[in-house]
Amino acid sequence: IFAKNLEGRYILTNQEWLRIVDKSAEQALVHTDAEVFPQQAEMICANDRRVIAENRTDSFEERVSTVDGERVYLSIKGPLHDSNDKIIGTFGISSDITEHKRAEEHLAKLSLAIEQSSDSILITNIRSEIEYVNEAFLQATGYAREELLGQNPRLLNSGKTPRENFVAMWEALVGGQAWRGELHNRRKDGSDYVEWAIITPLRQPDGRISHYVAVKENITEKKRLGEELDKHR
Repeated sequence: IFAKNLEGRYILTNQEWLRIVDKSAEQALVHTDAEVFPQQAEMICANDRRVIAENRTDSFEERVSTVDGERVYLSIKGPLHDSNDKIIGTFGISSDITEHKRAEEHLAKLSLAIEQSSDSILITNIRSEIEYVNEAFLQATGYAREELLGQNPRLLNSGKTPRENFVAMWEALVGGQAWRGELHNRRKDGSDYVEWAIITPLRQPDGRISHYVAVKENITEKKRLGEELDKHR
């Protein structure tokens, strides 16, 4: 928590602000951002000028250098008024969101990797309703995403998968184990294909299974080549 006058000099700070800049109150007060955050002062001051010019409170993401290293703060800033409603400076409340931003960036990388994977990836809830498919899955099946979301994967069943495969699959999944095996499926255009699938239960931190994740590779051509080789042996 902090407040500054119109010259940008600090006139009030709390203990957490003093901690992250490693200064005493006597050292910090009357200093400007150019002295406290020299590398980020231009960005910080621009945000201060904006709330003063617009005379309204706003929020900003500000990346600043602290005793804990470079951190990202969500700063809520607004104009500071005197008893006559005259603007005399700015106030701010900043929360450290560094770990949240890192988690967001990690999730974005993971999402990009999944979406661009050459393997078909499918996520269902425990009711076997499709919640996510990647682009490779759409290409493999010929369906549009809106045609698949909310549907049961049995939509793709060609009727040629051995029953024992499904029995083994559900025994493994209900028991909280991953299953690996072949699935004989059918595209939207009616053509058949064979996939090697790895289906894994997704557990929440409390151990509860909430979803199933399937990663599948089209092995139709591999199967065909294998059968051709067997014929010529």
